[in-house]
Amino acid sequence: MTLVLRALTRATEHTGPQPLRVLLRAACLVLGVSAGLAAAQLTAPEMLSGTDAAYVLIAGLLACGWFGLGLLAARRSQEWVWAGRLAPLLAAVGVAELLRSFDASASGVWTLAALSLCVCAAALSAHSAMLDLDQAMTDERSHVDVLAEALQRAHTRASGHEEWREEMTHDACNALAGLRGALQTLERYDGRLDESTAGRLRTAAIAEIRHLEHLIVAPEEEGTRDFDVVEVVAAVVETRRALGTRIQVWGGIDGHTHGRPDDLATALQNLLVNAEVHAPGSPVVVHVSRGPSGVEIVVSDSGPGLSADEVAWAFERGDARVLEPGLGTGSPPRAAGDAEAGR
Repeated sequence: MTLVLRALTRATEHTGPQPLRVLLRAACLVLGVSAGLAAAQLTAPEMLSGTDAAYVLIAGLLACGWFGLGLLAARRSQEWVWAGRLAPLLAAVGVAELLRSFDASASGVWTLAALSLCVCAAALSAHSAMLDLDQAMTDERSHVDVLAEALQRAHTRASGHEEWREEMTHDACNALAGLRGALQTLERYDGRLDESTAGRLRTAAIAEIRHLEHLIVAPEEEGTRDFDVVEVVAAVVETRRALGTRIQVWGGIDGHTHGRPDDLATALQNLLVNAEVHAPGSPVVVHVSRGPSGVEIVVSDSGPGLSADEVAWAFERGDARVLEPGLGTGSPPRAAGDAEAGR
């Protein structure tokens, strides 16, 4: 009884002692016990006579105590769910004590009734406790599922950011390499280059700077528009030619296509840089044509090429071969081409 009282009153300990309220409740308890004893005296005078009086008095006090705890638990049911579950059990124990007092010190039918009532109340309380436990476990599993989904979303966003960073690094390295090559050539041969060659190198350097500016802005913010594919291809090829790569352009298309020209320039530049890295000194051929699904741009060189197995991983991420100078980022032109529904 003391432990239950402690649990039910722990939330109000900070309010401090309140003597007037305690005295009022004690007076109500005394009046209740006195009224119960008076009723017992009127209904069964023999219960409070002789040696049974003390037993009946103790049982009555216990019954009042359990009733009081049940009332307190019922009042706290809005704050704690378990208090509402506990209130009927406490009231049942009080009724059992009251019934047991009718048999005085000897066991009889009232004692058996009190025992049966306690067993039923305990069974109902255990059932309610199991329901609460099951609900708590269900809520906990639901919270775990929510946290797992949030973690998965965060992991997906982190993976997307990592892929974006790798693509940005790959493209920026290519652009910086072109810019460095143009500036180094201008510095090394300063005064010995004819005006036409120096102009092409300056144009190539400006093109690489413009490409870096494009990388800083998300491609989605650029928007799509109609543009001349041949014009974009010619600009990229001219930039790489100015840096020393031998490139031939075959084919061509009439009219315009719809998409992001800067993305196309990025994809084509990456392919040309790959040809320079993996097939140095080899002539490069860029073939432009219109296929059934859109514009097709094929870049070929006379390098060692790839086996059938190597083709599978060359366009995927996370596979940098030991003997190759790749970054393990896959080929960004595939992502750019897929975004434009072309090749």
